[in-house]
Amino acid sequence: MIRSARLTDLRLALILLDNAAELLIYETLKPVFETDDYFQHVRQTMSLLNMPVHEAFAPPYTADERRAAEREFEPMLRIIEHRLNLITSGERSILRITHKLRRDAFHRGQLRDEILRPLCVLLYHTVLDLAAKLPRAKGYGNLRPRKLEKSEVPHSPDFEPAADLTFDHQNLCETLANDVVQRIDKLLGELSGFFPHDLLIDEYLFRMQFGNTLPTQVPALTEDELDVGFREWKKTSKPAITVAHVRSLRKMGERIRTARQSSNGLIQYWSIDERLSKIESTVTKDLEQLDRHIQRQIDISRGK
Repeated sequence: MIRSARLTDLRLALILLDNAAELLIYETLKPVFETDDYFQHVRQTMSLLNMPVHEAFAPPYTADERRAAEREFEPMLRIIEHRLNLITSGERSILRITHKLRRDAFHRGQLRDEILRPLCVLLYHTVLDLAAKLPRAKGYGNLRPRKLEKSEVPHSPDFEPAADLTFDHQNLCETLANDVVQRIDKLLGELSGFFPHDLLIDEYLFRMQFGNTLPTQVPALTEDELDVGFREWKKTSKPAITVAHVRSLRKMGERIRTARQSSNGLIQYWSIDERLSKIESTVTKDLEQLDRHIQRQIDISRGK
């Protein structure tokens, strides 16, 4: 599916790889949790006897952390990295962010098509690495399992990536950076189509954000009342969306190109994308309303 140029195949590949990663983490934690349950009576007995609980019988995570991990993927990753040291922080970031991107693709229909293939290849290689090194305990085992060293991993073609699916770190970073930069250029271009310079764009953005603070179930305000309210709002509020802020996100996007590790590039991309997506959604919706309003005024002036 990763080899395919079809977006539906790539989206399905991302979903299947994310499911494979979640299953790997689950199967790693399952014997740990079973051992935890098995030793529960030992800990209770020691507690009744006022004896300190030996590390061999005490889980390396809290009860709250375990309950969260039994329900959600991110708490599973927290235990597997922070408590058990079975994966690196970079691997956790890749799994966490691709899981969120998969969620957006599957549940919200939101995913940048251009970044799909390099993301799938990155996750494909990460899943293969985890499949090779994560412990394969069955039943009751160790509360603190260790990851397998390279010398302990049995040679198997199952753990070898396909020859035509090599991972290109620079291509990933370039693709992520281009996605951010092109989206911001498109957004600024749309704003410039309505407002000829930055001061007018900022004024529009400020008024848009002020309008979003107004309750929906109130009588319609006059233009004068809106102007008074807007001036008062500007005295006490700092607009979150400005031209300078959008351009700063663009600079951050450009820096993704120089990320030394793929996980760092992905972290930078996700940080920008979370903010940029909200700005795009808000501005695009408001510009559509503004465009309809302008068209209505044109139609009225033409007697339509």
